Amino acid sequence: MGDVRINAKSTLSTLNKWIEVTSGNLTGAQIYGYKGTRISFGDTLVDTIRNGTGTTTIGGLNPIQLPSGGINVGSTATDFRQGSIVQTGDNNNLAISGNAWFAVANPAGSINYTRNGEFHFDDAGNFVAANGDFVLGVFDNTKGIVPAGNSSFIANSTAIGTALNSVTIGTVAASGMIPVAVSTNLTDNLSRFLDDPNANGDQDRIVGTRYIGSGQIAVGGSVTGSFQLLTIAGVSGGTATTVTITIDAATNNQSTNTAYDNALLIQAAINAVSSNTGVGCSVVRDRKDPLGKVALVFSHIQRALTEDYVNFTQATDPSADVKGKDVGVLGNFTDNQGNIYHKVNIKTLIGSSPQYRPLAGDKFSFDGTGQLINNSRGKDATSAPPFASGVHVAIAKFSNQDGLSKTRGSSYFTYSDAAGQIITGYAGQVRTSEIKKTLGLEVSGNSTIGAENTIIPQSLESSNTSITDMLPELTIAQKTFTSNSKVVNVGNSIVDDLNGLIR
Repeated sequence: MGDVRINAKSTLSTLNKWIEVTSGNLTGAQIYGYKGTRISFGDTLVDTIRNGTGTTTIGGLNPIQLPSGGINVGSTATDFRQGSIVQTGDNNNLAISGNAWFAVANPAGSINYTRNGEFHFDDAGNFVAANGDFVLGVFDNTKGIVPAGNSSFIANSTAIGTALNSVTIGTVAASGMIPVAVSTNLTDNLSRFLDDPNANGDQDRIVGTRYIGSGQIAVGGSVTGSFQLLTIAGVSGGTATTVTITIDAATNNQSTNTAYDNALLIQAAINAVSSNTGVGCSVVRDRKDPLGKVALVFSHIQRALTEDYVNFTQATDPSADVKGKDVGVLGNFTDNQGNIYHKVNIKTLIGSSPQYRPLAGDKFSFDGTGQLINNSRGKDATSAPPFASGVHVAIAKFSNQDGLSKTRGSSYFTYSDAAGQIITGYAGQVRTSEIKKTLGLEVSGNSTIGAENTIIPQSLESSNTSITDMLPELTIAQKTFTSNSKVVNVGNSIVDDLNGLIR
């Protein structure tokens, strides 16, 4: 004789899981971007009293079978239906209408996916999630670098790694300001940066601008005329081509100039010709001495920042404090399929608008494609706002989103091999383009992710579970649990009766 209490124990354990799942869905009803979990049940053991029999001439006997193991959890599934959209009025809140996900990364580089668009800008200008994870983005091709006659300089072409093969320093036409110096192996390092945007450290050309001396820029001085700052050389169609950058020293080099003043002059001169070179210049300042200790960082123009800060610790050369650190250049992140994403940062420089310089207090928003918009100023000193940056919040979809793994509750997910292919892009991206996975840039191709998704600014996606649905289910689960607990009492009574027979 089987003990019914064993069957009841298995069933009660499973029903308790049902209550836990329902309780989680009930709590998740208050979380933006939360996706509910469904649970289903299966049988466990079956006792066969008699097997079925049969012959070819007469009818047989049907099997006699009794369930003896209660029930267990047969499967769970995440409900990926879209939740309702709630208007918040906050420019930093974004919701996706469609089948894609926001991609966010923690400082360690681990990428997660979420539908919760509660974002904000941190003190470094990065667009971040509520928990501090970086919101990742991609570049469209409307801000690409396409100089006339120099096809090898095009930012989103395969020639990006060979477009720039050297940077040389010019000579000073008059004494007073010392030319810029760069470290060794410049050709290899700059080429490596353009080939590998995910490389760290050596791809950034650092130039110190604080101390007077060989290879550094003087603070102030009396100079007339102009001097050649540096020469950026490239190859187009097998023919060497050169862009020379000069500064009018008589006008700009004042005795009252700080290192920061001179850095801004050099930065402006380099970025003014960035549409022909693809090279951008970031100004990096010492947090403790922002006017006196400054460094310049050369990088691809679409990854350059207008300004950044770091703690300088070296006595004479700030390059050692900047090299290898995530400063001056947009950080890159790579997903499990090799797709490159960039941070979204309000200080991003754009090649086709080198005079664009966001300032403290500017108002930013996002349009229906997730593009970062400056509503306070235009692309230069004369154009009216808004300025469309060409930087879009990235969205990603999967060939099998049911294969995603939950990382925190049911609003953050991480990739697993079961999720299959990762398709990246931005909302509203045309079908005739795609994101080049190794650069995070839009190129010609074919993708439907933009047509299938829209960013709704100033909004959030609510949970797809609700209190009105979950409370009745929780009540049913609780009553079912209570009913099955009575089986334990019945089992105890049967055992007591059997013990009574023995006595």
